[in-house]
Amino acid sequence: MSIKRYKDNGLLAWFVHKETACVVSLCFVVISSFFMAWSVNLANQQSKTSYEHSPVSDPNFLGNLSQSILSNLSIYLIIATTVHDPPEGLRYRSWFWLWLFASSLSSVLGLSLYSLMPLASIVFLWVAAFAQVAIPVLLVIKTGSSEAGSKDDIERHGD
Repeated sequence: MSIKRYKDNGLLAWFVHKETACVVSLCFVVISSFFMAWSVNLANQQSKTSYEHSPVSDPNFLGNLSQSILSNLSIYLIIATTVHDPPEGLRYRSWFWLWLFASSLSSVLGLSLYSLMPLASIVFLWVAAFAQVAIPVLLVIKTGSSEAGSKDDIERHGD
């Protein structure tokens, strides 16, 4: 998406604005912390064998929900950063966007299938986490290749 088209779209511009990203980040961290605290509280109150089968009373689900919120927050922040400063020279741009989409979708599917198909939920949540590792790897590959000729580190200066 060109910078001009991005700036012409008011909603998108607001959504990826730096101040909006900070407010959204703060809100997501607070919500995630709330669910994590709720999860810890439930885990302390219940014995390990007496979990009800309701996601609201399952500390494992609430912990997964908390982590999923932070996972999707990081995807949002990557997108917002990418819109402001597109990664030029990124050879695998389609892979970059595919991994972002896969991570977000897998996170939502993993939570959605938690009660119905626990094994599928575990797999989808793992795929979401794996995709979140692949994204920075693509950026490191891009950064490493663009800085290869202009290194200025201690090893080059010697003693």
